[in-house]
Amino acid sequence: MSMTTTSRASLANVIALISQANLSERQKQELRSAVRTVARLLDGEPANIAADPAGLRRRLEMIAPQAHGISRGRWSNIRSLLWKALGLVRPMMAGRSLQPILPAWKVLTVNLPFGRSVRLVPVLRFLSARGRAPTDVTMADLEDYREAIFNDRLRKDPEKTWDQLAWVWNWCRREVNGWPAVVIERPSRRVTYVLPWSVFPASFKHDVDSSATAGRRRPRRARSIWAFNTGPAVALRCST
Repeated sequence: MSMTTTSRASLANVIALISQANLSERQKQELRSAVRTVARLLDGEPANIAADPAGLRRRLEMIAPQAHGISRGRWSNIRSLLWKALGLVRPMMAGRSLQPILPAWKVLTVNLPFGRSVRLVPVLRFLSARGRAPTDVTMADLEDYREAIFNDRLRKDPEKTWDQLAWVWNWCRREVNGWPAVVIERPSRRVTYVLPWSVFPASFKHDVDSSATAGRRRPRRARSIWAFNTGPAVALRCST
């Protein structure tokens, strides 16, 4: 199937390709059943549902399988079979790669805490498959990995996976001698709200200014005496 055709493929096309695949009849039945089950849960006909892994992943995350009488184990199996079926239409990222990690990466990660090294294994296998040693890695390689986990597999929470990887990668850059100098930017999730003084009564600003001034000018020995009368013991921070 050409790339143009792939971009327009539907689950109906996937079902048709299953019938043509070099698989046993039982395997074909399992794949077709999984694809049709997904279409049913999405309330659509296979022909009207795009065979787009990223779009399907987002829609599947909204489904509560137990509400449809599907056990957690069966649901995991359906998603796995769907992943295999989509692989007939387009390249899909393997859920568990067996690609050997290059020796140069092993040297850098051998002494890492287990919780951090395990988060690096998938990207290191990805880079090793490309022949990228620590001295060869560029941000483009890491962006390609990000695109793959977001668009070429069905595993949920790729945003969380990428954020955890970014944190560990940047930690290694600071702490591990010889780690690539590439920095993965992590957008801040902290939301700060600042309202202009104009939304508050003028008396409120006057009280805040007076409190801050009292904290700065108060004699050190007298602070404990005035603590409950004239304001804080120290000057207020701007963020306060």
